[in-house]
Amino acid sequence: MSTMAEEDKVELKKPGLFSNYIVRDLTLWFIFMFILPIVLFAIYMLSKQSTDIESPSTHKWFTKPLQKVDLNNSDAVCNDGSPASYYMRSTGSKVWIVLLEGGYFCYDQASCSQRYLNSYNLTTSRMNSNFKFSNGILSSDPNENPKWSNINMVEIPYCSSDLWTGRKKSDEFSFMGYEIVSAVFDDLIKKTSIAQSELVMLTGVSAGGIGVLMNAERIQKMFSLHAPKTKLKLVIDSSWQLDLPYSYLCTGNECLMKKFFDNAIKYWNAAIPDECARKENGSMWNCFLPKKILNFIKMPVFVIQSKFDETQLLEQFNHVNSKSNRIAETFRLMDKKLRENLIDVDSYYVSSCVSHITLTSKDWSFFKVDNLKMSDALFEWAIGGKTPKLYDSCKWPDCQGTCPSINHPGSSQHINSFEYLAYLGLVDRNQIAHKHKLSLNYLKKLNYFKLMKLIMD
Repeated sequence: MSTMAEEDKVELKKPGLFSNYIVRDLTLWFIFMFILPIVLFAIYMLSKQSTDIESPSTHKWFTKPLQKVDLNNSDAVCNDGSPASYYMRSTGSKVWIVLLEGGYFCYDQASCSQRYLNSYNLTTSRMNSNFKFSNGILSSDPNENPKWSNINMVEIPYCSSDLWTGRKKSDEFSFMGYEIVSAVFDDLIKKTSIAQSELVMLTGVSAGGIGVLMNAERIQKMFSLHAPKTKLKLVIDSSWQLDLPYSYLCTGNECLMKKFFDNAIKYWNAAIPDECARKENGSMWNCFLPKKILNFIKMPVFVIQSKFDETQLLEQFNHVNSKSNRIAETFRLMDKKLRENLIDVDSYYVSSCVSHITLTSKDWSFFKVDNLKMSDALFEWAIGGKTPKLYDSCKWPDCQGTCPSINHPGSSQHINSFEYLAYLGLVDRNQIAHKHKLSLNYLKKLNYFKLMKLIMD
C-alpha cells in the first residue's frame, strides 16, 4: 500500500515539473529574442561612437567637473593676498589644454579699488569652489565638445588684474599674475604627466589671451628644459585689440591706452618679454598688442576672433564720427582693420558673430565659417597639422545665418543679432523707420536679413 501511495505522489509531481520546463524555455526564448539583441545593439552603438585613434577625444555618457588645486607658493597670490589656485581634470590623454581666464584689468589705485568693489570675484580666490563644470572646449560632455572632451584640462582663474604679467606684492593690492603662471606650470610638471605629453595647447580668452602671448617665451623655455619632446602651441580667443584711430587706444592726438599701460607697467612691476621690450624701448605698452608681440613668438599661434567683437564694437561705435550711418561705418572700419592686422598671421578663425569669448561658450561648436565649425578648424590645426585661414566675408553681423542664437541678458530668451544690437543701443527701429520713411509695424514684419540690409543702406 505504501509503495502505491508513493508512486501516486510521484505521478502527481510530474505535471509540475513539466510546467517548470515550459517556464524555463519561454524565459530563454525571451532572452534570446529580445534582451540579447538589445544588449548587442547597445554595444554596437557604443563602439560606433568611439572616435578614431588619431582623435584626442573618447566619448563618455556623463560629464566630469574640474577639481580645484591649491597652489602652495607664497608668491602666487591674488589682488587681495588670497592664495591662487587652478582647476584640473586629468584623463590620461597625451594632449593638454591649459587655459588662462580673462576679465580686463586695472591700472592704478582708483581703477583697482573700483574693480575690487564691483568685480570682487576677479580679485580673489576666496570664492573659488572645490569643483567646477566648464563649458565649450573645457567641457567633458561629448555632445557639447565632441573632439576635445576627453583630454587633460587645466583652467586658471584670473585674480591678479594684470594681464598675467605682474610681479608686485603689496599690503594694498598685489599683482602676481606672472608668478601664478610660473607656479601652476611648476606644479603641473612636478605632479602630473604633462612633461610626457605629446601636445600642450596654452590657451587664453580675452585678457587671458594677452597673458598667453606675454608668457609664451618663458613657458617654452620651461618645456625645453623639462619636456623637450612636447609640442607647445598657442591659442588666443577674443584678445585681438584693434588699434583704430577711433578706439580708446588713441582718441584724437592723445593715446589714452598708452597712458594706462605706461602707468600699469610700473604699477604692476610687469614682466615684458625681453625681445619685445628691447625693440619697443620707450613704448613697451605696444607689447600688449597681439600684432606687436606676435613678431617675437616662434611657436604656432591660432587666433580666434569675431570681426564684430562685442566689447570693441561698443568702443568703436562710441567714437565713430559719421553723420550718415555710424553703425555701418563702425562695421566697415573694424572689418578693414582686422584684415590688415592678420596679414602676417599663419592661422586664424574669424567669424562675423556679435560675440566676445567663444572657446568657453556652450555653443562654441555651432560657430561656422566657410561651412567649417570652429571646433573642427581648431582640431585640424592642432592635431592635423593644417594652417587654416578662415575669414567670414560678411559685411555685417551674421549675414549668412551661421551664428548661434544669442541669449538676451535680461530674459535669457533667444534673440538674433539685430535684437542684440538694439539691446546694446547700437541700432534703433525708430531711427531706421524715420530714415527710410517706413512704419514701425512694417519693420516688425521684416526678417533679420532685410532689417540688416536697411541698416547698411
